[in-house]
Amino acid sequence: MNKPIVVGTVGFIGVRGGLAYPQFRTASRLLVECDGPNALTGVEEVHRANDGWGDADFDRIFRWMTPTPRVVIHEMPKPGQPVADPPISPAHNRNRQIVDSCNLLVACPPVEVEELRSRTWVAVRYARRVGKMVIIILPDGTMEVGGREYYMTPVSNGRQSVSVFLCHDPRPSGYGGLRVTPVLLETLPHSNRLGPDGTATARPLLGRSTQGPLRYREFPSRKALLRAGFVPAGRYRVCDTWDDYHNPWLAQNEGSILDTGAGQSLGSTDPNGAVEAILRDSADADAVAGLGR
Repeated sequence: MNKPIVVGTVGFIGVRGGLAYPQFRTASRLLVECDGPNALTGVEEVHRANDGWGDADFDRIFRWMTPTPRVVIHEMPKPGQPVADPPISPAHNRNRQIVDSCNLLVACPPVEVEELRSRTWVAVRYARRVGKMVIIILPDGTMEVGGREYYMTPVSNGRQSVSVFLCHDPRPSGYGGLRVTPVLLETLPHSNRLGPDGTATARPLLGRSTQGPLRYREFPSRKALLRAGFVPAGRYRVCDTWDDYHNPWLAQNEGSILDTGAGQSLGSTDPNGAVEAILRDSADADAVAGLGR
């Protein structure tokens, strides 16, 4: 992602002990200076908690932005107020409210390695699960951008296999026998896949991270895939539901929500959702086979 990200509402969740200086510097560059890849523009409203120095640090950044966005502070639920079902801790419930209220979440965790019990990492996993874009700023100032949680299931006809990435878990919808694995998939920005007239310029290739086997990313070329340190993952499809995989043209009439790429407003609707899935079918078998599987 090399273009600015246009987003109206931003949420923040971070370490209570305060941001490390590299985190503070990176966040300032993205939000105040609007400089470099993944800079955020068009921010009108920000949502944060009021729970420690991390929120205070980010409040300083918000106040330096021009124009200054409206700040919405989320407090922990008080006794008697509605909470999530099933019940979760007050802090997690508040963080979910922040995620639900924003289009993009900026998360500043206390450590680089994802932790199971960390409040910030729990919020990141929830945001990915519900399809919100996430920018993670690690303590050393580096960023992890994009990606949301999908449910991957393998499909084979005996001659070739396809990895199907579903936006929704198919098991509660009567497909309990499917072998499903929650994974993180970062889709290729539409500006990198479609030409000025809206026609496809290239079929993306799917790569699997060597650092985390459950992390996948779309690439525009073999060279870009190898440069990023990924390995080819073969043929794949991205669909909304399991039914859409078998009946893709039904989605064309209903529309589908696009995964947001750089330089595009969040929450846009694609009237050709089925075509979107077809474009992501990595049918360039020669290119994939040449890389190995």
